[in-house]
Amino acid sequence: MSVFVIFIIQLLMVTARETCTDFSNLKQSLQENARLKVKTFLSLNNSGLLQCVKECKIRSRCQSFNFNLNAGQCDLLDTTSSETFDSNLLTTAQYVYSDIKSWSGHIAGKCEGHSCPSTTVCRENGSNHTCVCSDPPAVQNASLALTAQSQMMWEIGEEVTYECEPPFSPRGRRVCQSDGSWTDFSCVLVTDCSQVKTCNNAYGDGEYWVVLEKYNNARVKIYCHDMSSDTPGHFVTFQEDNYSVMPTGCTDFYCGRTNFSKIKIDLDNLEIELDHTFADWSCKPGPYGRIMGCSSNADSDCGTMQVNLVGTSFKVSSQTTLKGNADIVYSSNHSVMHGKCNGQCEACYSSHKGTTLKFGFSLKEQNIPDVDSASVPACV
Repeated sequence: MSVFVIFIIQLLMVTARETCTDFSNLKQSLQENARLKVKTFLSLNNSGLLQCVKECKIRSRCQSFNFNLNAGQCDLLDTTSSETFDSNLLTTAQYVYSDIKSWSGHIAGKCEGHSCPSTTVCRENGSNHTCVCSDPPAVQNASLALTAQSQMMWEIGEEVTYECEPPFSPRGRRVCQSDGSWTDFSCVLVTDCSQVKTCNNAYGDGEYWVVLEKYNNARVKIYCHDMSSDTPGHFVTFQEDNYSVMPTGCTDFYCGRTNFSKIKIDLDNLEIELDHTFADWSCKPGPYGRIMGCSSNADSDCGTMQVNLVGTSFKVSSQTTLKGNADIVYSSNHSVMHGKCNGQCEACYSSHKGTTLKFGFSLKEQNIPDVDSASVPACV
């Protein structure tokens, strides 16, 4: 062993006289300039060598450790070189490796000889010891909250907080149980209003963020309606005027002005559904995005329509237009569409992807609503 390492060990011995550890075989316990190439189940920074030994001793799961002398990094391992073949023991400068069985149990203090489950860590408790939770499992698409990253042990009943990466939502709670295990927690994609309801049956009608897997997991703001039913509906809430004005006398089906405060949408293809749940009208309700040219006695604003998606997650699809004798003006980002149908009692029908009577949206890349404008579902 190098003079440098012996010096470090002697220094640690001076500061650890209160433990009854026998250091006579310390040289044989450590393999200098070596580390075991296996997955680390826990890394501790700014640790001393003896502290690293103790952290391994108080965990039944820990069978060996790598220690970086320069960085003071302690890597706890649940295997040994003999279990993984000595070929995995690599020569690496400034590292030492050790099998924990070669160390005296005295270094664990009151936890010497403990029988805590592998999912727990032993902690001194007065003249005795207790088993508490440690090392909460990693969660896919999540990271430990900053307040929990430096914590090494959790009391029974204590909860550890994760932060799910957008657009994932939390499901469940990660709580330390009496046997040292953790309750279930995951980060999931909530893709429609039915899943919002399943996520938490306390959720009622309102604005929520849902994820569209078909559109690269884009998160969109949707109003979930009739959440007390088995099949809640999906609506887009408008911040600006959306309307169509039909001439009187051209058809028996609709006439006058129809205003829409929300519109129903099919989340699979982003096409609008024929629905007047959140509409009001002056004569007979007209369809969203469709108009007719004026009759000879109609008001001056007849035959006009406006789709204004400012403040929503959507814009007018570039594949949506009006068929017929129509004048159309789009805003530069397709958030707004103005249409006027020319001629007397001539129909101007919406068309989406070549299909007549369909009106489609697409997703905005910018100017999307603030996250605080809707609820991110938290599943229980």
